[in-house]
Amino acid sequence: MDKKFVITIARQHYTGGLKIGKLLAEELGVHCYDSELFTLVSSDDDKETRAAHDQRLKGTGLYDVSDESNIFDYQSQIIRDIADRESCIIVGRCSNFILRDRPDTISVFIHAPEKFRIKRASSVHYMSDSELAAYLKKADDKKAEYYEYHTGYKWYDVTQYDLSVDCEKFGIRGCVDYIKKYTEMRFS
Repeated sequence: MDKKFVITIARQHYTGGLKIGKLLAEELGVHCYDSELFTLVSSDDDKETRAAHDQRLKGTGLYDVSDESNIFDYQSQIIRDIADRESCIIVGRCSNFILRDRPDTISVFIHAPEKFRIKRASSVHYMSDSELAAYLKKADDKKAEYYEYHTGYKWYDVTQYDLSVDCEKFGIRGCVDYIKKYTEMRFS
């Protein structure tokens, strides 16, 4: 594609949203940024992990981020800087909201029924279905709370996104193809 674009992906836990983002990025020849990037400026209670992140931050403009109340602002600035610089995919961190006024941005919400997500989660976590359901609810509630706190909007409100895609119906490959086709139609 000749035009610069940014695709933001929000997703329910265990829908495959990160995998979709990475596959899509590979096919479109762009970078996919996820929570790994943002752990550099996140609040982390583990001092060893924080020290390792601090070492990686030295020499960047982010090293002096110590006030927890400013972390979202710094993450937002990183997202805007990346979006200004290159075509890319950004997974999570309220990126759809942060970039909402940019005409070069497509926002996607990946969701799936609980039963589908429990099946995906059970391949990684050895818990009963009821424990997995509680785990997924807690993870999604945490995302929803974070989103609403920082944006004032409901995370799962489809009016906040250009596309809302059910991963159970499309599958990982189908989601990638659908988002890619939409992107090509919109920016070609």
